[in-house]
Amino acid sequence: MAERSSKTHARQDSGPQPVGEESERQHPRTNKRQRRSSFNFYRHSSRRFPKRPSRPDSTPRRKAPAVPQSTPIDRPLEQPRFALDIVSTPAHPIVLGSPIDISAVVSFISSNSDAETVDPSPLLAVASLISESAKGERTQLDPQSLSGPKMIDNIHPLSASDVQAMMRSEVLANRTLLGYVSFPSLVVRQVGSYRVRVTLLRMGDEVGNLAARSLVGVDSEVVRVERGKMGSFCRQGC
Repeated sequence: MAERSSKTHARQDSGPQPVGEESERQHPRTNKRQRRSSFNFYRHSSRRFPKRPSRPDSTPRRKAPAVPQSTPIDRPLEQPRFALDIVSTPAHPIVLGSPIDISAVVSFISSNSDAETVDPSPLLAVASLISESAKGERTQLDPQSLSGPKMIDNIHPLSASDVQAMMRSEVLANRTLLGYVSFPSLVVRQVGSYRVRVTLLRMGDEVGNLAARSLVGVDSEVVRVERGKMGSFCRQGC
């Protein structure tokens, strides 16, 4: 009897033994009930104790800026684009010292603006002389190369007859006319071929701000200045 018990203790001390198959053989129904109850416990425990949300990152994430969707109400009105058109320029060569008259029409092109909404009071036009090389490169000359009683002009309103006459032009028919500028009795002080440039400027909007911003410019046709038959002369002291 002592020998049998010593063998039993020796087998138990030799190491862990697989007891699953033996226990199932001895108590098959009990083991199935235990597995079924443990499965039901885990299934119901997952419903009772929902998963905790993952811990957010310590660094806050930047949200992408929302892109505003433009609507017809939010879209700004189209700003008027000003235009200048020369309406008078000498077509034949002139003698050095002879006066020439240059006039230009001021208009703007816009589908959303009206002529009544444009204030022409801060607009000014300036005349200058331009030389043109054989390659077509144009360079603005010194202000002393062109003289006249008026080198800067404001915008003057057009008469009804002038508007009707200008609206016959294909170019001006699709524009809103603001007025005209004129530079009478201009004198070119050098012999050669030149163009008269008219530049439209907008004066500073703020009080005391005399800075002007160029809006648009236009060049006249080529004006050829030649010497007279009696030699060089000048009627206005050039």
